[in-house]
Amino acid sequence: MYEACFNTLIRVCYRYAHNRPDAIDWLNLSFVKIIQKLDKYDAAYPFEVWARKVTVNTIIDGYRKRKTEDVLMDPDDLSYVQDTTVAHDPITNFDDAEYIMEKVQCLTPKQRLVFNLFAVEGYTHEEIAQQLNITEGVSRVHLTQARTRLREMLGAPKKETNLKKNSSLD
Repeated sequence: MYEACFNTLIRVCYRYAHNRPDAIDWLNLSFVKIIQKLDKYDAAYPFEVWARKVTVNTIIDGYRKRKTEDVLMDPDDLSYVQDTTVAHDPITNFDDAEYIMEKVQCLTPKQRLVFNLFAVEGYTHEEIAQQLNITEGVSRVHLTQARTRLREMLGAPKKETNLKKNSSLD
């Protein structure tokens, strides 16, 4: 089982970890949980998909435990929440996924966690908020910050904002 799932699960762990030792720790913890929860596996679904879900949940649990040490952004600190839906997002249209994942490793742990849960795992902001005990707005802010930093690292042009001039100031 370890050999069959190793490559898939270590890639999941690397997406969330900042370094190799953290990824290996999460992988080992994940395998312990997989073995402990084997009785909950439903054979109607592929084992690898179930093991991946257990791994992601193990990582989320790890972030929850660290939350007291490294608190996620306080919703009272939010000056605004930017819309995160972009029709032609250079991040999602970039051809070299491995290069992007290298850049994802440069994000802060909070940004990396929310970006991976949203963009890679397909969680909604509501699900992320529930999993991490934060508000949806905080989840959106972390995703926006991650996308902004990734765009900068990938050399994508900054999004322009259309500010209407106040005619009384002319």
